[in-house]
Amino acid sequence: MITPRRIVISVLLAICLVGIPFGFSLGRSDTAPIVYKDPAVRSLTPQPGDLALRQARIGVTLATPFTLAEASTDGMSIDGIGIPEDQLEIIPGLNQYFFTPGAGKDVSSLPPGRNCVQILIKRVIDPTDPGRSFSWCFNSQ
Repeated sequence: MITPRRIVISVLLAICLVGIPFGFSLGRSDTAPIVYKDPAVRSLTPQPGDLALRQARIGVTLATPFTLAEASTDGMSIDGIGIPEDQLEIIPGLNQYFFTPGAGKDVSSLPPGRNCVQILIKRVIDPTDPGRSFSWCFNSQ
């Protein structure tokens, strides 16, 4: 026999059967790697749009045939302030370039708010390559 009570209970059970898997899917993390438009860039620290501390390490990992252009200009600048090569932490085997703000450096700490980093990338195998610019922005607190 069909009663209003049985209809309501059936509808509620159907909602629960659909809602439970949907709820679990919301908690799933998005582990897809970030793909940058420039093939030279493998990863950035901090990521674009991230919130970083004022003393956060800033850096880039480049693909193998690329490097930072340092000959005529600073390869990395933060908010328009060029970072000299001797203040960069360079890890040649991994093709990584990092800068950590601190005392005695051109950038002692990141200002609160939006900060933008610009790097100049060139091909290692082409000494005449003037390089190309790549930039990203993040926030600091």
